[in-house]
Amino acid sequence: MYAGFVVAAGIAPLAIGASYDATGGYTATLLVCAALTAGCAVAFLTLPAPYVPAGVVDPTTKQNRPIANAVPTSTLREADDTRP
Repeated sequence: MYAGFVVAAGIAPLAIGASYDATGGYTATLLVCAALTAGCAVAFLTLPAPYVPAGVVDPTTKQNRPIANAVPTSTLREADDTRP
């Protein structure tokens, strides 16, 4: 994914410069960029909920929770520490 960003960051100045040379301004290019950004935002908002793998359990409620909200062991309270 980062490689795509790097390629786009390398190509974008050339494409925007060519657009400026062809149209005499940045207005059309900025409108296209704004439309693409809005389209990406809509696509992002329509993504499904993340998959919750079995075995990711909240130590306080004893229920499964999304992996993105899993608490690292270093932040657990001392009372939750089950190590001897």
